[in-house]
Amino acid sequence: MDVLMQKVMKTKENSTLKVLADDGCGGGPCPTLYQDENGRVYIQGYFVNKDISNQVNLDNDETLVEVNEELLRNIVRNLSK
Repeated sequence: MDVLMQKVMKTKENSTLKVLADDGCGGGPCPTLYQDENGRVYIQGYFVNKDISNQVNLDNDETLVEVNEELLRNIVRNLSK
């Protein structure tokens, strides 16, 4: 199994998040795709400014984040294995 797929993080709620893909940053805080034990998927990215987020119809409980193309490539690569 790929080393990245074995990486696990603990959240404040004590649930386990498995790293599905990152942008190749070698660890640390960077754009990352996670999955919890219930199959829900989470994405970590960079905050975007209001000029960008105002172009999207977001609900009050939603946010828009920026991720780089390398994360997207790694998501496709890792999920297609």
